[in-house]
Amino acid sequence: MRGISLDVMEITKSYGKQKVLDKVNLKVERKEFFTILGPSGCGKTTLLHIIAGLVTPDSGKILFDGKDVTNEPPHKRDIGMVFQDLALFPHMTVAENIAFGLKLRNKSEQEIKARVKEMLELVRLNPSEVWNKYPAQLSGGQQQRVALARALAVEPRLLLLDEPLSHIDYKIKQELLAELRRIHKETGVTTLYVTHDQNEAMYLSDRIAVMNYGRIEQIGTPEELYNNPASLFVASFFGDANIVPLKLIGNEENKILFARLDNTVIFKEQPIKDGYLAYLKGVISDKVFMGPQVLLEIRIDEKHTVKTILPRNEATKYNIGDEVIVAFTSEAKIIEAQ
Repeated sequence: MRGISLDVMEITKSYGKQKVLDKVNLKVERKEFFTILGPSGCGKTTLLHIIAGLVTPDSGKILFDGKDVTNEPPHKRDIGMVFQDLALFPHMTVAENIAFGLKLRNKSEQEIKARVKEMLELVRLNPSEVWNKYPAQLSGGQQQRVALARALAVEPRLLLLDEPLSHIDYKIKQELLAELRRIHKETGVTTLYVTHDQNEAMYLSDRIAVMNYGRIEQIGTPEELYNNPASLFVASFFGDANIVPLKLIGNEENKILFARLDNTVIFKEQPIKDGYLAYLKGVISDKVFMGPQVLLEIRIDEKHTVKTILPRNEATKYNIGDEVIVAFTSEAKIIEAQ
């Protein structure tokens, strides 16, 4: 597989009076797994379609390896794409679906057969079992693998994935996430992945761009976004977090305390040990079993609650209705309210 670098430069797109993309800029490095993460309606799929050549931007440029491809049609961009609805051809067998792009490139029958077999093995489907089956005869997970095999069969320079796991159940999704990581490492194809699921983004990505209302809020590695969010939106959208107005801690500034659940601890009494950023009093209002961990929700007042996660054995010390002291570790951040 061949990977390319991708530059998105000042891309703007409106539909009527609605501005969907507002001067979007990002750069994806060669062989990188890059994710665009954001809520529904933020513009991420429109941006992916512009990169694919399916939608024309109002302004801005798309560069592949420094070459302007903004006005090139999709079939000249040398991309592979997996759509949210997969878009497998229902009247074609698995082998015919995967072979479709190869036939358009005038590959020989021998080359096509060898490549289809190679792609099925890459996505861990048994060729002898699925070769002549139709999409309707496959499970959702198998259909997803066939769509990925079809996209990769043409050896694209850029692989575009538009929320491909959104309709897959949890267990199969976990398997497919692992497969996507493996396939990316084996092929080295530059991959751009669109999702609203922060867990998918963290699991798969080298870097992530968080989008909101047609703009990029922040770009960074999963660790950078998790530990150092640049805005309240990124802090609340990327990873579970407690957002506490400083006025609850006796400070009237228009700022908030941002603390991940693992930066939030509780005690039955005020700890002698210092070094915590702040303390609050509260009452445990909910207790949720999550296997090896337990999620506790603590009510601070009528409007504010915070959460923390404890190991299952430690959580046995706490019950709903217990009064506790909530402490925020020094890793918590104080950021501007918005």
